[in-house]
Amino acid sequence: EGATLVSATGTGTYSTATGLWTIGALADGASASITLVMTADASNNLVNIAEVSGDQPDQNPGNNVSAAQAQHDSPALDRFRADLSLVKTVDNPAPSVGEEVTFTLTLTNSGPSATAGIAVQDVIAPDSLVEIVRVETTGSASYSGTLWSVGHLPDGGVTTLTVTIRILGAGPITNTAEVVASTLPDPDSGLGNGASGEDDFARVTTTASGAQAGSQAAVRARPASEAPAAVPRRYELGSNYPNPLNPETVIPYVLAAVSRVRISVYDLLGREVAVLVDREQAAGRYAVRWQPARVATGVYLVRMEAGSFVQVQRVTVVK
Repeated sequence: EGATLVSATGTGTYSTATGLWTIGALADGASASITLVMTADASNNLVNIAEVSGDQPDQNPGNNVSAAQAQHDSPALDRFRADLSLVKTVDNPAPSVGEEVTFTLTLTNSGPSATAGIAVQDVIAPDSLVEIVRVETTGSASYSGTLWSVGHLPDGGVTTLTVTIRILGAGPITNTAEVVASTLPDPDSGLGNGASGEDDFARVTTTASGAQAGSQAAVRARPASEAPAAVPRRYELGSNYPNPLNPETVIPYVLAAVSRVRISVYDLLGREVAVLVDREQAAGRYAVRWQPARVATGVYLVRMEAGSFVQVQRVTVVK
């Protein structure tokens, strides 16, 4: 839209009607490419967003979306911006112990451009009072740990995340959400800056009371030695999003117990280029941002150590 295709050259076939690039079979380790030459209609500015899909499961869906833009006029005109806003609601502001509560998060892109690489951090605290029952998202978005990976959202697009929890104990429970990643900048908000007054930040609280007499609610009995259901059962270093990354990425991780955790980044020669986390943390789900301003384009290794647990993930920096 807003441009005319001049040529499409590369592997497979490209449909001008649907914008679908069909590659066919792709062997392990193989790659494919396509080059699209476009002419902008009038003085339009263009955003090109690509998302890959296939008939086999993808172990790392977080790197399946990428975007690039071409601006016809001055960058000072702010054509390439995506105003992302969040609204958080809860269906029961005063539940009893044992009941289920659903938090709903709505993300809207008010433009003026489509954007990709959107990630939202969504945290429920304290996690000792809740057990996550189910998580549902719209579209091709995914949810891992505390990170909602939305992918791309067109101008005017709306998508939702619902998280249903079971109340395990009495007290206030707060669900906080913030946009932490997007390919395009937001004209009125800073990504991941924790500013509660900005529209890409949303928070809602429900206050749970003890189960009432005669209530049908029930809480699963556990031996005193068993960890609460909300405590993660294993350590994990999640897949960063977006990947490839430019200019930043979000890396989720999970701790199954109080641990001294260190997350660092190495180049392929084994040289440490960044330390992202190096401290003791309680059991729970976390995420850390990496903004590799001083490293070159290439493949890097993110390494997480927590007690005897060690895991490594590959990330790609594109500048």
